[in-house]
Amino acid sequence: MLASLAALALALLLGAGWLAPRGMNAAQVDEAIQRALEAQGPARPLAADAYEKILPAVVHVRGLATEEGEAPAEEDKEATPVAEGNVGTGVVIVDNGTI
Repeated sequence: MLASLAALALALLLGAGWLAPRGMNAAQVDEAIQRALEAQGPARPLAADAYEKILPAVVHVRGLATEEGEAPAEEDKEATPVAEGNVGTGVVIVDNGTI
């Protein structure tokens, strides 16, 4: 009987050690994440990457307003202000999606 109790106690001790939590605790996980983030360096904003990719395709667009029919007389050209039209910027995109 005594031997049975000793065997049961030994089995419980070994089982308790086997079932003990293993691995890292929460503080160790936080430290590992912090080290990994510091090793990567600062992340670039996505907007900066997009700007660099489309920069060669950015164009200045100017639409000149003209009225058909009347051409001002030579002496009236200085008195009549020139119509500016519309001004803006755009990105050239080819029909296959190439920027």
